[in-house]
Amino acid sequence: MIRQIIGALRGKRVWRHLRREYGINGDQAVLVMTDSDPEWNGVFIKYSERFCERKSLKSTVILATEDAGIKTDASICTVHRIKKDDIELLVKYYLLIRFSDNIVFCTKDETIVNRCSYIFSHSDITVPEYVCYGMYKLRGVPDV
Repeated sequence: MIRQIIGALRGKRVWRHLRREYGINGDQAVLVMTDSDPEWNGVFIKYSERFCERKSLKSTVILATEDAGIKTDASICTVHRIKKDDIELLVKYYLLIRFSDNIVFCTKDETIVNRCSYIFSHSDITVPEYVCYGMYKLRGVPDV
């Protein structure tokens, strides 16, 4: 328990640093990407504009590891590379205190914050449906 709290405190420092460094504020969606699959990440990026509309946000910031496969147009969002250790600390902080409603952890890794492998193995749900309904809480899968 103490290690989790210490990790969360370190994660809070990382979050404060990222907010100052990249100008992240309450008007932006933050996508944290660790997966190396460009198709998986592409689905999150593709529907991020609808997520921003639903939450009345102005833009999207992507925080990604060096090995995260990302293909995006710079006009849609800004991409910043951060260390995997920093993402792990952010997750520890997020699991202790949900510090932002505008942050989405876009990963297949179950140890982070979602259970997508369980969902995909027990249902016929598609990746766009998972992203739109499960992660972005949209009312449908929009045509983009």
